[in-house]
Amino acid sequence: MNARRPPRTQNAHRAKAIRRKQYRALSEVSAAD
Repeated sequence: MNARRPPRTQNAHRAKAIRRKQYRALSEVSAAD
């Protein structure tokens, strides 16, 4: 995305996974509501 930023692939991957987990939990909660 931003070439000026130093590469932090591991951190980015972890953040993506966490975000996906949170989104999944949110969707499950809203679906159960």
